[in-house]
Amino acid sequence: MHRRISLTSLALLVSGWALAQSCHFTDDIHLPHTPVKDQGHSGTCWCYATISLMESEVMRMSGKTVELSEMYIVRKSYEEKSLMALRMHGGFRMSQGGELLDVTYLMAKYGLVPRDEFPSDKKHLEIDHRALEKEWTEATNKIVQEAEDKQNCSQKECSKKLNTVLDKHFGKTPSKVRVDGETMSPSEFARNVLNLEPDNYISLTSFTHHPFYKTFSLEIPDNWLMALSYNVTLDELQEAVDSALAQGYTVAWGGDTSEPFFLAYDQVAFATPIISTSKNMSPFETPSRLRLFKGEETEPQVTQELRQKQFDDYGTTDDHAMHIVGKAHDAQGRSFYKLKNSWGKDKTTRTNFTGYVYISEAYMRLKTVNVLMHKDAIPSHIRKKLGI
Repeated sequence: MHRRISLTSLALLVSGWALAQSCHFTDDIHLPHTPVKDQGHSGTCWCYATISLMESEVMRMSGKTVELSEMYIVRKSYEEKSLMALRMHGGFRMSQGGELLDVTYLMAKYGLVPRDEFPSDKKHLEIDHRALEKEWTEATNKIVQEAEDKQNCSQKECSKKLNTVLDKHFGKTPSKVRVDGETMSPSEFARNVLNLEPDNYISLTSFTHHPFYKTFSLEIPDNWLMALSYNVTLDELQEAVDSALAQGYTVAWGGDTSEPFFLAYDQVAFATPIISTSKNMSPFETPSRLRLFKGEETEPQVTQELRQKQFDDYGTTDDHAMHIVGKAHDAQGRSFYKLKNSWGKDKTTRTNFTGYVYISEAYMRLKTVNVLMHKDAIPSHIRKKLGI
């Protein structure tokens, strides 16, 4: 998952702003969460979504508001990916992208830090990883080549070379953080102050090319850790999300947003018959959009078979992650999930985009790749089938 704002999405500001007024939402469930952030020119949505989930979890458990550093976890992921490339003799896909479970893995290994602690210069609104990715990838490839030439490599020596590049862009990661007058390690902060236990968070998915109620590694490019997701039926996947929200648990979401009717600047995403047959439909076709907004065009009935076909045919791709913070309904009474995005807040007055996207139930069922949630939020009968 590494979605960034595309030129097409930006163009919607000009071509579709009037349509935004045709779709209004009333929140039915609105769970506590921190303000919308901006991932800037970086493919790090996976981290923003999951860190936002962890911030909401702290709110749920303690009532306290804390903002955590996304870039601390991103930096650690880059370090880990370089070492993975070294161990795999260069046979590894280097990218900014990642998965929801990357955060829990890195959190367990490195802890967390408050947002104001890293980067130390607090330039959170100036995130641009384009030059960083080039330098980081080149440095990693050079280290791998040197190891091949020498037929050995000191991991400590290689990490030192790599950190020179990462320090340039991020600054040095803190070994200690100061919280409420006390000094502690990032791991102590995560476990003892935030009370976040990484093992409590599990990934759910739903595909028929693997057996239900077992775990498997999602075959998607950014799953570099080959992290395991629990496979449940489509109805159970939706039930788990709905149950979590009803109990006050938020959910991290990973899925496909490259569809003609994923209209971020109109705050809405629909699944339509057009989506199931072609991705070449222009999102600027105003009549179709208006019919969807008004409820005059119906979405397809999303079955397990349709969902699987979309995934097998590359119709559903893993390209973005967001944070489900509630549910809502529109003027026609249709149900939507409210997702906190990480593309910042639009400063213009031409749309009502405020950093959230409302996705229909059909879109959720069709285009979700996986979700991450606290295991206690999952209905007991599903947990029993999964053995958790």
